[in-house]
Amino acid sequence: MITEWPQLKEVGWPAVRNAMRNPLIFDGRNLLDPKTMRGLGFTYVSVGRP
Repeated sequence: MITEWPQLKEVGWPAVRNAMRNPLIFDGRNLLDPKTMRGLGFTYVSVGRP
């Protein structure tokens, strides 16, 4: 992600994950919660935090 649009926090992430062959999120703005995204089955990478 390269934007902090609040709408992205409300996306139906389980449906997004199911539509992806490799569920990887690169969050360049640290918009999403890493624990939540990993709990949903994403490989989650962010900038400046583990």
